[in-house]
Formats: sequence, structure tokens, C-alpha cells
Amino acid sequence: MKFLYLTLFFLISLNLYTQNIHPQFDIDIKLMENILSNQNNQIKTSILKDSYNFLELIDELLASDTTILELVDKNHRLSSNYIPKEMINLSDYNLHTRYKTMLFAKTGLDDLINMSNDAKKEGIDIFIASTYRDYKFQDQIFTNMKNYHGEEEASKRVAYPGASQHQLATAIDFGSIKPSYAFTDAGKWLYKNSWKYGFTLSYPEGMESETTYMWEPWHYRYIGTTAALIQKKYFLDIQHYFLTFWDENKKIFTDKLITW
Repeated sequence: MKFLYLTLFFLISLNLYTQNIHPQFDIDIKLMENILSNQNNQIKTSILKDSYNFLELIDELLASDTTILELVDKNHRLSSNYIPKEMINLSDYNLHTRYKTMLFAKTGLDDLINMSNDAKKEGIDIFIASTYRDYKFQDQIFTNMKNYHGEEEASKRVAYPGASQHQLATAIDFGSIKPSYAFTDAGKWLYKNSWKYGFTLSYPEGMESETTYMWEPWHYRYIGTTAALIQKKYFLDIQHYFLTFWDENKKIFTDKLITW
């Protein structure tokens, strides 16, 4: 009898282990564990404990424009002729901008306007200091920095041409573009609330070894509200962790999505 119970327990456990976690994906626990094998224990545990809801958000993410999640860093660079398809001039809207021409991805406009308006209601001014930069302009910035500080130090302060998130037209530098911005009312408000509007901090304090860049409390990237929620709930609210994970696994989620 004991053997029979053990056999039944094994079969039930095996069935639970191999059945799909979510009806929209052909993904069981074993595959999910494989997907998460490169993640740190805290991220892995948070997703495995809540895998159904995690996949629910991934399903929602796949229904949106995931091209805005392209990984861009020193190891993943854009070509010199890469230009985003749809950009608008933020100065044409009721936004506080530094220059008359400040280009930004159209896909993030509504969320940016909502974020600015909601901040105003609390007496916070969201000042937009820098947006889209093309490859050539980034090359000039990096060259000037390299001539002044040397290449090693320059690479910690600014991105190589092709490695800048600004070339995507979804990154914004807010405020003074100085570390002290973190301690201003606007800097504190953004740090606390920006994720609700799809913007997340790209280069947090204490993450220099991971991001390879110095702390930039003024530099945010628009990744969309669903992606920002996933980042906050499951990836320790670190953009680098989420975007790297997505770059490595987006094809699996796309291929395993069940279409009816």
C-alpha cells in the first residue's frame, strides 16, 4: 500500500511538473527553471513563486511593441545609420524642454505627458535636458571626453557611439545632468514614480560593475508600463537585469506563445 501511495504521489508530482504553467504558453516548470538558470537566486525565486502571474505579464508584453526593449550597451551596439522610425519634437507639446528641437519616440509620448502633468499637480517640474542623439553626435561627445580624460575614464562617463540608449530615442536626461539631481524634489519624485509611466533608471547607484557606467540619477529610458512593472516586481527594479534577460529569452517566449 505504501508503494502504491508513493507511486501515485510521484505521478501526480510529475504531472504538475510537466504541465503548462499558463494556458497561453507551452512552458512547464522545468523549462521555466532552465530559462532562469542564469539569474541570481533572488530573481529566480521571485519568478518561480509567481510564475503564472509572471507569464501573464509576459503575454501582455508580447501584445505590445517590444522593439522598444532592444538591448543597447557596450556589447550590443546600434549601427551608425540606425535612426528610429517615428520621432516627434517634444517642444511641440506642453513639456518643459531645454531646446526648441528635442526628438523622442512617439510611442512613449502619452506616458511622458501624463508623467509630467501628474508631477505638476504635486508642484514638481519635470525638466527635459537631453533626448535623441544620433551616432555622429555621440561620436563627437565620446571623442571630446576621451581627449580630456582618456578612453578608459571616458567609457565610464559616456557611451561609445552605437552604445548609447539615446540613439534609440527612448532615453531622456532630466534636470541638471548632475549627481546632485538625485537629491532634488524632481529627482526624488522620478525615482519613486517614473516606473508607473514606463520610465526606469538606466544606471543606478551601486550597479557600476553591472552596467559599466557611473551612477546617472538623471538618465531614464522608456520601456513601457508593462515592462517597467515586470522589472519592478521580478528583477529587483534593475533595468539592466530585465533588458538582459529579455534579450536572451524573448525568442523562447515568442516561440512558446500558444496562438489560437
